[in-house]
Amino acid sequence: MYQLHLSSIEEPATCRHPDLVRLVLHQCEEQSRRRYKTQHRILLARQRIASYILRGLDELSKGVWSLMETDRPATLCVPLSKHGYSGDGPLAGHSHVAARDVIEALLTLGLIEVEAGGLVDDQHFPSKLWPTKKFLSEHAKSVTWLPRKVSKSDPIILKNFDPVTKESYRVSFADTPAIRRMRKNLKRINQALLDSAIALAVDEFLLWRIRSRMSQNNDPKLLVFDRVELRRIFARSSFEYGGRFYGGWWQSVPSEYRRFVTINGQPTVEIDYSTLHPLMLYAIHGEDPPPGDLYDVWIESKDPPRVRRIIKATFNAILNDASGYYKIPDPDLTFLGMSNAQVRTRIFKKHPLLRQHIRQGVGLKLQFLDAQIAERVMLTLIDSGTIALPVHDSFLVPAHREDDLKEVMIEAYNAEIGGKPLVKDAVIGQSLIDSSFFPSGAMDLTYERNLHRDSYYHGYLRGFFEHQATVKRP
Repeated sequence: MYQLHLSSIEEPATCRHPDLVRLVLHQCEEQSRRRYKTQHRILLARQRIASYILRGLDELSKGVWSLMETDRPATLCVPLSKHGYSGDGPLAGHSHVAARDVIEALLTLGLIEVEAGGLVDDQHFPSKLWPTKKFLSEHAKSVTWLPRKVSKSDPIILKNFDPVTKESYRVSFADTPAIRRMRKNLKRINQALLDSAIALAVDEFLLWRIRSRMSQNNDPKLLVFDRVELRRIFARSSFEYGGRFYGGWWQSVPSEYRRFVTINGQPTVEIDYSTLHPLMLYAIHGEDPPPGDLYDVWIESKDPPRVRRIIKATFNAILNDASGYYKIPDPDLTFLGMSNAQVRTRIFKKHPLLRQHIRQGVGLKLQFLDAQIAERVMLTLIDSGTIALPVHDSFLVPAHREDDLKEVMIEAYNAEIGGKPLVKDAVIGQSLIDSSFFPSGAMDLTYERNLHRDSYYHGYLRGFFEHQATVKRP
């Protein structure tokens, strides 16, 4: 089951349900009328938290999408004690009392169901709530793109890893000119993403299948088109480790469905670097890589693509393994007909340089370098009016910008690392729509707006096209 935490939701810049907020506030007032006279600050606190919680329910309803669901596939976790609203976290400054009032009102209105949290062994567990069929049928039908501003929350996140609990945790940090520059660049990228309509051009049934699959993973995700803002997450308490871009919904979509991603209604292509980390490893050591496919370690098989996937995963696992104890999964060893040691020996024979980096976790350093490349690619394309969606070492752009993306990817790699990388052929996107263009090359927005006007996809895009029609052109 997917759990969406209230603290992970971006503070709503605009409320999608103003009428519903007013209804909730009226119900809160009815509940408190006999207890005390409502002060203005209490009304404001309720309004803020009501907008927050309704945004969370809105995201859940989009992720659930279908009234066909018979069980609660996702819940919104909301803390109801002072503990959850203290410190410098995302909910600091909000009122736990207001949250209780709002949840009681939503319960009375029949819009949510609740599983109460509590204190167990000195650990606070939040309450879990989820939208009822009434909420889904009456308040979750209108799903559309809206213009938004960049969230006020810091998109730069520093983490460390606890080897005992096997969990990562956030680390506070002091600003530096380099960090401020990264934050400024990322906010510029995020605003460009927010100004675009990024969606999946699929019909309702396929959308339901994709969302169901995403919610059943070990790390379940919600597919919500509004979630486009990126964060840079650094590791090991260092701004030289990690730093990749996370948070865009398209990154969590199974790779075989990314071909349906559209940007402002336009089909996309996806292009990625080939053998990026092995090439970078050799480049930063000033050595030439061995000729041929860097993941070919001379293993005969009737299924060469699967062999290559196993060797690629093992190579990169060794790069990232700080303990030195990584073991290839048993099903893969059975398929290869080899032991873990035999496979590693083949890899080290092909790449003696890799043996020098056992237990060093150098992969996190390479991730920082590929994140710097990604930042350069996105900013360069934004300067030319093109949106690029990052998936670590690959990017999606509108199909007619394929050549521009290839050129910028090569230039960015050369600027950060030096040399010329291998760039794979584009994976051509698909769409259930046929875009219509004028002779000038501009998109026929009226055609797009009217096509399949009742579908979820076009319902979302409708807001973007209507907004574009009101924007004054220079």
